[in-house]
Amino acid sequence: MVSNDEIRYRILQTTYDAYHEDPTGFGIDRNSMAELLRVSSKLVDANVFYLEEKRLIKLLNYLGVPWGLAKITAFGIDVIENKEKYKDRFSFIQIQNIQGNVYGTVVQAGAGSQVTITQIGEAFQRARDLTEAKTDISEGLKREVQDNLTTLEEEIKKDEPALGKVQKITRWLKENASWVVPIIETIIKEAIKKGI
Repeated sequence: MVSNDEIRYRILQTTYDAYHEDPTGFGIDRNSMAELLRVSSKLVDANVFYLEEKRLIKLLNYLGVPWGLAKITAFGIDVIENKEKYKDRFSFIQIQNIQGNVYGTVVQAGAGSQVTITQIGEAFQRARDLTEAKTDISEGLKREVQDNLTTLEEEIKKDEPALGKVQKITRWLKENASWVVPIIETIIKEAIKKGI
């Protein structure tokens, strides 16, 4: 069972990733949050309201639903970017292995650690699952995204990944399949460091 601390961290990290993907965006919607965290809507709601009360996220409400969109606040960004400073105030900040976020699952390595082959495989599988579950894109785009994810995963798993190839595929994914980027972003960064 996923703890509330882990859910809170995942929600905050997801809203942080979404903010950096599109700073002018309205945030992440309730259904996407529950689907991508792979927990019940009730658990998401309870923890979203907790984070709102702590002023880490702000909510846009719609009629007929508990909340419509969640977006990280400036304070929430400070907490994510300065975990050490806020770890006593927000115990959930200490979670280092994230199992999901609104756009998908993110694997975050702690300072100085390496992302493992297993973590790479799990993150890319979640990105593929999320793509397969999307109903608002064509089958052709799904195949193209899946092919690019497979090629990128194979490249990243190499001892010396080709930096240009990783960057080219990542750029394509950002332009055509932005929902998968937060899932694999940390892994891509680690691969780029390895390839330098």
